[in-house]
Amino acid sequence: MTLMDHDAGLVTFETWADPEVDARAVTVDGAYSRIAWYPVLGATTWLVWGALAGRLADEPSVDCALEDLAPPWVSHSPRVVAWSLERLEAYGLAVGFGDVWSVRRTCPPLVGRQMARVPSTVRAIHDVTFPPPAG
Repeated sequence: MTLMDHDAGLVTFETWADPEVDARAVTVDGAYSRIAWYPVLGATTWLVWGALAGRLADEPSVDCALEDLAPPWVSHSPRVVAWSLERLEAYGLAVGFGDVWSVRRTCPPLVGRQMARVPSTVRAIHDVTFPPPAG
């Protein structure tokens, strides 16, 4: 069973801890995420990620129904949220095992092919937000 087939029950979301990314404290709803990740993910998936990061800000895990994470323009559809979670997983921002999902609470940098396709404005904010290591 995939999340697309999920009934109206609760799904558990946990913080995906990544000390290297988390140490930079780049927020999911911040400027870098809006400029770099929003165009990659699209509006609905980006907003679902933000809703999850917000819910996980104070708790290491939360239980909620998928429809509670849906932006208003998708009529609280659990299928749209399930699709968004699958997109987050495809981009390494979440990983799911049945009804338990780990979600990045902080924003990682774009990498590899993603960076090769971005305009100079995105590259500029990327270089400021995630400078290469010295040396």
